[in-house]
Amino acid sequence: MKKLIVFSLLLLLNCNFLSSKRGLNNYVAIALGTLNLFQNDGELPAPIDIVAQPTLTLPANTIFDSPDLSVYVQNSSISTPNQIGGLNVPIGKVYDVEVEIKFTDEVNSSSIKTVTFNEPVVLEYHYNKNELDSAGFLEEFQVFYFSKISNQWEPLRDIVVDHENGKILAKTDHFTPFILTAVPKLAGTGVAAAPTCLSTEMPIEGSSNAVWTRIDEHFKYYKDRNYTLNSNQDFLSLGFPGSFGIATCNGGEPSPDTQNCGPFPQHKYFDGSDYIKFTASEDIKVYIMYDSRGSQDATWLTSDSWVLTDKQIESTDGVGYYKVYEKQFLKNDVVRLHGNRLGIPANAGVETNYWVVVKPVTLAINTCLGSNSIASQNHSGFQVSLAIAGSDSSTLLWKNTILSGYENLIVRRKKNIPPTSVEDGVAPNVNEIGEIGFRESGLETNSTYYYAFFGRTSEGSISLPNIVKVETGMDSDNDGITDTIETNGNCLYRTWHDFNCNSNPTLVDTDSDGFNDLTELINNTKLDSNDTTPPVISKFELITKPTTSFPYAIFSYESSDEVNTNYRWTLTSTNLKPTPGNRWAKFRADKILEDPYFADVTQSPKDFFLWIRDDSGNISSPAGPITITRSGYTLPYAIATSSNSNTIKFSFVTPWMSLWNIIPNPINEHFGQFLYQQSISISGASETFSKIQFGKIPNIIYAQSYNQNIGGNITVINLMGSGFPSYSFVQRIPISGLDSFVISEDGRNLYALNALQSDSGQKINLYRIQPDGSLVFDKRSGPVNQIKYDKLVAGKNQTIYATNYDYANITRVNGESLELMPVTLRSYETHNLRFHPNGKFCYQVNPVPSELTKLEKCLVNSSNGDLTFENNVLTTNNQYIQFEITPDGNYMVVIIHENYTTSTSSMVLYKIDPITGNLTEKNRISNVSFKPYSEFRIDPSSQFIFLNNKESKLITFILDHNNEKIVKTELPFFSDIGLFFDIQFSDWSQYAVQTNISHTNQPGFVHGVNDVKYPLPFTTLLGGFPTGTLLWRAYQNPISLNIQNTDLGYMTCGKQLSNYEETIEIKNDQGVNRIQSSFGNIWNRSITIQNLATDLSFSGRYKLQDISSSCRPNDPQEFVGINITKKRLSSVFTNKKLPAGQKPTDLDSFTSAEHTQFKGNILPFVYYTTRCTIHEYGCNFLKLDKPKIFYCEWIHTNKTFNYYKSKAECAEKEKGVMRLHHLTLITNVEYSYESNWRWDKYQVTDP
Repeated sequence: MKKLIVFSLLLLLNCNFLSSKRGLNNYVAIALGTLNLFQNDGELPAPIDIVAQPTLTLPANTIFDSPDLSVYVQNSSISTPNQIGGLNVPIGKVYDVEVEIKFTDEVNSSSIKTVTFNEPVVLEYHYNKNELDSAGFLEEFQVFYFSKISNQWEPLRDIVVDHENGKILAKTDHFTPFILTAVPKLAGTGVAAAPTCLSTEMPIEGSSNAVWTRIDEHFKYYKDRNYTLNSNQDFLSLGFPGSFGIATCNGGEPSPDTQNCGPFPQHKYFDGSDYIKFTASEDIKVYIMYDSRGSQDATWLTSDSWVLTDKQIESTDGVGYYKVYEKQFLKNDVVRLHGNRLGIPANAGVETNYWVVVKPVTLAINTCLGSNSIASQNHSGFQVSLAIAGSDSSTLLWKNTILSGYENLIVRRKKNIPPTSVEDGVAPNVNEIGEIGFRESGLETNSTYYYAFFGRTSEGSISLPNIVKVETGMDSDNDGITDTIETNGNCLYRTWHDFNCNSNPTLVDTDSDGFNDLTELINNTKLDSNDTTPPVISKFELITKPTTSFPYAIFSYESSDEVNTNYRWTLTSTNLKPTPGNRWAKFRADKILEDPYFADVTQSPKDFFLWIRDDSGNISSPAGPITITRSGYTLPYAIATSSNSNTIKFSFVTPWMSLWNIIPNPINEHFGQFLYQQSISISGASETFSKIQFGKIPNIIYAQSYNQNIGGNITVINLMGSGFPSYSFVQRIPISGLDSFVISEDGRNLYALNALQSDSGQKINLYRIQPDGSLVFDKRSGPVNQIKYDKLVAGKNQTIYATNYDYANITRVNGESLELMPVTLRSYETHNLRFHPNGKFCYQVNPVPSELTKLEKCLVNSSNGDLTFENNVLTTNNQYIQFEITPDGNYMVVIIHENYTTSTSSMVLYKIDPITGNLTEKNRISNVSFKPYSEFRIDPSSQFIFLNNKESKLITFILDHNNEKIVKTELPFFSDIGLFFDIQFSDWSQYAVQTNISHTNQPGFVHGVNDVKYPLPFTTLLGGFPTGTLLWRAYQNPISLNIQNTDLGYMTCGKQLSNYEETIEIKNDQGVNRIQSSFGNIWNRSITIQNLATDLSFSGRYKLQDISSSCRPNDPQEFVGINITKKRLSSVFTNKKLPAGQKPTDLDSFTSAEHTQFKGNILPFVYYTTRCTIHEYGCNFLKLDKPKIFYCEWIHTNKTFNYYKSKAECAEKEKGVMRLHHLTLITNVEYSYESNWRWDKYQVTDP
């Protein structure tokens, strides 16, 4: 909520804040304690005439010896000014130095503006010290001359003051009116205090008695004078505002209420050594501001190698502008500054002492000098945007509020010199202008006023003042704006308006619209337009999501006005009309409304109202509200790209201007269109980078490359290195035969697919990612498959998938154990395998057969990660397809490359049905520039699509969820994108742990090639072993569970295992604990459950919760339930023969085909049969007492042998038949291929 600016106008001194009223005096100061009747309002004394006419000394042997020329001094017709240059009050009359010369006819004497000559003349004034003191003036003099060219009083640069004899010698090389001024004894409060740590770290030694102080516009720089600094371009370019300095003294009689430092010879006339001495506590730059009026400078400035810069610092004293000397000192160097007049004569004209500014060489370091964060020394942060003077009034307007931590503001006003404390000056008598300013009347004309704004904390601490200067003057049209301001050509109103420059000084209402110029200026309406009709907003819509992790909202609009480049828009959180000082933004040509300053989204619901201001300053009625909530916090952070070369290019996105980085527009003239790119190169042209991928650790990127000499590599690069903008190589791992790599969903692991020459097939290497991004080898899998795989894809629940571009099974891999498991899904080619965030669906592109390209949907078995084909969700005519799923799971964005000749593509938005996973087209954009075979990205908030166009530039599309369409932006933002690129997103979201529990030895029924169904989730069977074959792993064994956990914030947040608390509970139906064993880690936990015959069921719960990290979720982690029931298996029928591939018409979850298992693949039996005719001749015998009786016979049989393809089966003897002699003849041997599956059906019931 906007904090209202509150003023306390201190009417009395020694105040406590007790009671409150509404209005400008929101907290009215009530005085307690001693009442001080003196009010120091800075009033200057009137001019006096206590110094007589100066004498004129002309140089000898010069033109002045000519008889045609005579010179004399006389009273001038120019009136005496009240003051000059801030604090200089005339103490004598204005005198003209007249020159009489015999002119030729070519010279008109009345047209002469000034007379100059080569040799200077000397004006000599004599003053009385006592008379000067009694009149209330210091011995600080300045002689001014009136320039008829600039019509202003200008200071003479060569003045010598002889204090001992009461003389002032002023040299001039031209004749114009002259006047002598002196500085009155105005009461002051000394210099601004600096942090005490400066005196501790760098104590000041020497004879000066100088002190550390703060330097800023209108601040004092002498301990014994009231002169102040004026800000100019050199003051700003040197970085002096808010810096620290050393305040010195001039000596002599001080200004009232300032410090008496001693006589002049000890200070401004000091000609000794070590006036100031201190030791540098760090590397520093020291600046000396030296009197610019002298003919010579102190000799030590040259001998000690001080550099005279081309800068000048402006002040209110007689010097006007100080020279600036500069020198750098290293830490522990002794800084020695000597006398102001060391080595120069008294008549050199150096009449003011130097003062010093000290700055650190390295900013923002943790030292006293490098920090401006001392609470009692801060500015309030309040800034007046525009100060307008009238003839007798001042109008002050502002846009911003005070910084947090300040309770209110105290305002003090003083004439001629700035108030430096709340006890200095007086409280202004003002009229409020809403919440944007005030106006004070009753001031004196042709006068200078300073307003000081002090912040006050709830503890009573007072900030340093922010000081504003106002100069009243002639206001011919009496509109409250001086003629000087209205005729100024520098567009003084720009700090308040962005279209008003100047007004007419002779017309109170320049545009005759019924509002005077000051009123229009205050209300921010155009001074020269009489249009008073506000614009109308016809539509105001949200483009980005109403609940989003991206911290800035984007809108669109329509207006009945023809919006031009001078129109502006703004957003507010209420329907109260924005103040004239509100921030207003320019309109984009694409009608997108985006601005990080007032479109920021908070975690609490926030309302947005749109206002439009036309080119005359008229403001529309509000449109809205649109309510938005931020959930999480994600921003694009870094972009990296490679393109089969030895170079990677990368850029950083600035968080506070990320909108302007990724959606550039010419209206942001201060920011370039393209991000600044840096390059990373590997020496040697033989090195080529291909795939690059960011992990979860900020700035860390992993790059795959190939080198002809050493083979494949994975290079780990820190894009920040030792600090912006450098980078560093963290690690380089050679991996022979490297084909692909991928990083797990949670960023903890990197998997590399490769094949060594000694390997029988490809294998997967598991590397653990360390906090610095480096890789530590953990284990290597067994052979993935005999067929070559091309790509690894990170799935859900710690599962990795190996895919290829040839007809083969996809292989799934347990991300922790590297256990290999087959996948039912088969495809001629697998491109672009992607998983839906809900874990139920997956999608892949299959471009076979050649005349079609299919986008296939597959189902993901949540218990084991198996994939099965479901249906085609999109079919195109042999066109290249690339797609991505939005992280929120609501949409799929598909790029269809339609024409290879013209390189034109379409971008299609599909809605994903959350139940079925099927697609519904919502929006299509034609003629999209897309680089074929490249990838694109969608940000974590599901709102931005980053596309590589055919000019190899990255451009942003916005996904409008509210209208279900894609919005194209105007300009690309990354100028040189390669075939491979990745984007890292800063992610400060708070993630709960995702838990998946599977019953790993649950019995399964085979329904076809690698098509396995399970009777019920979390079911174990009892009863006799089935007569047919099941996918049977739990029979009479303990029940096995596998628990896989994923924390997407683990690496980003830098969590440790000690941050987690794990809870596991499993009991039987009698409430007895049945956990037999638990092993593995928190990411891949295996549990066995004791399975007794008396146990009818098991129930339990599991939770892994982050309990101590800095980014743990606010909401508690939910338990995941575990429920396992026992069922009885009964055979319904067995051995039903059907042709191979055919399933029973009454197929249900309890039918299984007999099968084999080989290397993780599950295949139903296909049966062979052998048939043959056997002729056997054999003899048996009967044994009586004596002799044996033999009998012999032929036996002819037809035999059938199932499952075999061998005539050896035919030759087997009949079992159990004893024969002495055995002759077998085999005829009519036949073999057949029984192309059928044999099915069994079972029923599962309660025990």
